[in-house]
Amino acid sequence: MGGSPAAPRVVTPPRSPTIATPPPRTIPQTPPPTLSLAALEGWHRALAEAHAQCRQPGFTEALIAAIDRLVPTESALVILEDARQAPRLLYQRGIPPEGRDRILGRYFSRGYLLDPFCLAVDQGLGEGFHHLAEIAPDDFFRSEYYRVYYLEAGSVEDCYFLLDLAPGSASPSASTTA
Repeated sequence: MGGSPAAPRVVTPPRSPTIATPPPRTIPQTPPPTLSLAALEGWHRALAEAHAQCRQPGFTEALIAAIDRLVPTESALVILEDARQAPRLLYQRGIPPEGRDRILGRYFSRGYLLDPFCLAVDQGLGEGFHHLAEIAPDDFFRSEYYRVYYLEAGSVEDCYFLLDLAPGSASPSASTTA
């Protein structure tokens, strides 16, 4: 059968769809504050006081006081977060009395379901110190939720320190507002 040799067959894999993803948001990085020796000594004294209060009723207040030695805060909340139940307020300081019941009551009744920190924890946000600007959706700062739950509470800059008590257990988060 004499004919020309068969041309090689070239098979190209199907093209994968290209998904356009927005560039990551850049959060301005500020250098850590420089602390004087006296400030560091004050932090260590306050931290030792907090450590001495472990498992005592005054521990949370002593710990927040120690944190205040490093970074003064206007308010602080310690909340027990657990994906299986509503968050529980364990400690609060600094929320203005005139709006405290309204703001906290609304938040703990169902408002937390829209909170970027609660949503991030439910989606696996790990332990550490997190700023609201790092985890909030792009349009969050223009939302009604932000106006009602953050601005009306007097929050200027919100950040959380998340601590996982044990894998799969409830995680307390401490929120501070600068």
